[in-house]
Amino acid sequence: MGIEVSFDEFQRIFYHQVISIGNVLCLMSPWNNPIYLSRCWCLFELFSAYESDHVNIVIAMPPSEKNEMVNALNNREGVNTLFDVLSNTSVERATASEKSDRDRIMSMIESGPGFPMFNQKINALLRDWVNHSIIEIVEQEESKVQDVRQAAQFGMLCTYVGNVLYRYREMKEALDLNKKALALHGMIYGPKHPYTAASMSNYGLILKDNGDLDAAMETFEIVKQIHESTLGPDHLNTAISLNNIALCLSDKREFDKALNYFLQCLDIYEAKLGNHSNTAGAHSNCGYVLLKQGKLDDALVHFEKSLAIRLTLFQENHPDVADSYHTLGLAYRQTGDLNKALEYHTKCLSIEEKILGQDHPSTATTYDSIASILFDLKEFQRSHDYYVKLYNIYTSRTENNGSHGDTAVMNVLWNLGKTLHALGDIRGALKHYEKGLHLSKTSNENGTSTSNGGSNWNDKFSTVMEKIKTQMDHDQD
Repeated sequence: MGIEVSFDEFQRIFYHQVISIGNVLCLMSPWNNPIYLSRCWCLFELFSAYESDHVNIVIAMPPSEKNEMVNALNNREGVNTLFDVLSNTSVERATASEKSDRDRIMSMIESGPGFPMFNQKINALLRDWVNHSIIEIVEQEESKVQDVRQAAQFGMLCTYVGNVLYRYREMKEALDLNKKALALHGMIYGPKHPYTAASMSNYGLILKDNGDLDAAMETFEIVKQIHESTLGPDHLNTAISLNNIALCLSDKREFDKALNYFLQCLDIYEAKLGNHSNTAGAHSNCGYVLLKQGKLDDALVHFEKSLAIRLTLFQENHPDVADSYHTLGLAYRQTGDLNKALEYHTKCLSIEEKILGQDHPSTATTYDSIASILFDLKEFQRSHDYYVKLYNIYTSRTENNGSHGDTAVMNVLWNLGKTLHALGDIRGALKHYEKGLHLSKTSNENGTSTSNGGSNWNDKFSTVMEKIKTQMDHDQD
């Protein structure tokens, strides 16, 4: 006859068993809706591992499911499904056969890390595992290539996996895979085939995001010529080339030219696709350029159309939906409706934290937007809290300085000082300004300040520090 123990006693025993084993296995099956993540006791196991620094969480997937995932990655719908899997962990929806067990487990998680933080932690584990797994899969598939047909299939796999990694800003790996796809497609299909042109487009996008706009423009112009000559001026692939050229022109602040290309692209998408993700993207791009031109009402029309299409196509937790919320937040900020802007940026942040994680560049941008709006709303403490998160992102990984740079850190230090000054914490503000001045001088000496030259930052920090010190001296008198 078994011995009945209390839940608290069972929790203690269970926790120590997890610690003593040192490993927790999370089984991803089926790949597109893992049962493990829907079971309360499985999540309790993860919770126990989460609470300890000595337990390794191992994510595994049966070979058959891994093959299904690979096959799914060979089309856009499969990529969208993967994004949903990586963002939809929700411990609140987990089930248990005994309601009392579920209530206890939910209570422990809620009073511990909390549901949002726990869900984000699990989603981050899944993202890291998927990134590692799909790169490993590509390497395995490459070793199996023995003929032209298999080489062609492998080239397409490189394209789609590269797109997933690009979406998560794994730029080096994405670039490597797109180079492989481009080489294979050029060899198999020739330099003017649509598949080769598509690989060139992906390569150009990475060049653009790395800031090499001239090289990206040159690549996109070649692709456009290929598409127009082989497929015609109204083909969907031609529209993609027009869109990519417009993106470069927008980054170069040539907004009139960019809008012309975006509108040509939109006309093709609406005629050929109707309410499609590409059409939504074109609306968003048109809106962004119009916003830069100060045409706010026209921009809002395009942003609202983009959001409406995306909400019909995707689940709420999708990066494209987050993008629509972000652009609407920018637009309402520019109209002066700060509360509406805050509402949309907050919706964007909720999705980005789930899908991309708290340290992703897009999430950091949204923290910055929210902090700035809260400051203008005179909610100085909340603004300061978001700037602290942003500062932690920029300084936690020194290897990211190439993308964030010292200038970004100096800007956050400036805003941290500004919020503390507004809160009346003069000494705290001075401390951040001193850090900023030191970093400014160092980056100026090392040549690492990327904009607002070091001397300008020196002047800004020195001037405000002098004013604060004068104020402190006056207060003492």
